[in-house]
Amino acid sequence: MIARLILLALMAGLAAPAAAQDRCEGLAIARLIEPRSPDYDEADGVDEPMRLTIVRSTDRNNCRFFINFVSEAGGGRDRFLTGAGAELRYEIIDESGQVLENTTRGRDRLSGRFQKDETELELTVRLSITSGQTAPAGAYSERIAVRLFDQRGGGRLADELGLTLRTQVHSRAEINLARQPGQAFDAGRSYDVVDFEELETGERRAIVLRVRANAAYRLTLTSENAGALVREGGRRDERIAYTAQLDGRPVDLSAPALVLRDPLQPGAAEELIFDVTIGEVGAARAGKYADLVTVYVEPVR
Repeated sequence: MIARLILLALMAGLAAPAAAQDRCEGLAIARLIEPRSPDYDEADGVDEPMRLTIVRSTDRNNCRFFINFVSEAGGGRDRFLTGAGAELRYEIIDESGQVLENTTRGRDRLSGRFQKDETELELTVRLSITSGQTAPAGAYSERIAVRLFDQRGGGRLADELGLTLRTQVHSRAEINLARQPGQAFDAGRSYDVVDFEELETGERRAIVLRVRANAAYRLTLTSENAGALVREGGRRDERIAYTAQLDGRPVDLSAPALVLRDPLQPGAAEELIFDVTIGEVGAARAGKYADLVTVYVEPVR
């Protein structure tokens, strides 16, 4: 009986270690051009560039880096400018349209790469404050840290700068008129006619003043005929007095009437009922009687 033994040998090649990511020597933020401090407009929002110049001390290799923009108020994807007891949501967006996360280790970060022979790179991101936000008048800001990391070894902090982002919300007030309460603000108008038809003593009509303001405001109501309907084409003394109320309170229109108010909810429309009651008609001559009441609104701070 013959036994045969086959000896097998396997020569395993040793895999070469993966090439290490080249280090960015002397990596630093050389210049940071801050976004200007724009006024926030609810209709258009804000879109402002922020430019960074990144440098390194040697140009003999390729290397990668990344940058995070982190709020001192804490992490998370959402970012807020605060002020006047309220918040404005904002984003930092890179040139590709990617929203950069508010975290040190998030994947949505600003990345860059030096090619061989390069020692300086310019990068741009944008400060975007979303339109359509309602906020009280005042100054809004947030302090953030701009942190530059060498990507070698999972990220080594190479440089850091502090930056304050700011915007200003100015006080504003606007008004329109509506026949019925509950309409959308934009459905109103700035001119209307309240028609009493055949005048009778004690007859009442009302119209809705719709005011939208983000700060305390002043209403000025002015009657062309000092609180009376005057016969068109007649003498100035051919008049029928009326009384007026605004939001249930008497308003004396014998002179310009001033009303100060704070909005219940800044930026939201509030409705004030302007109510008119005809006085004694008596033996007034036939004809068309009219008055023009002008209502002007302005913020007071």
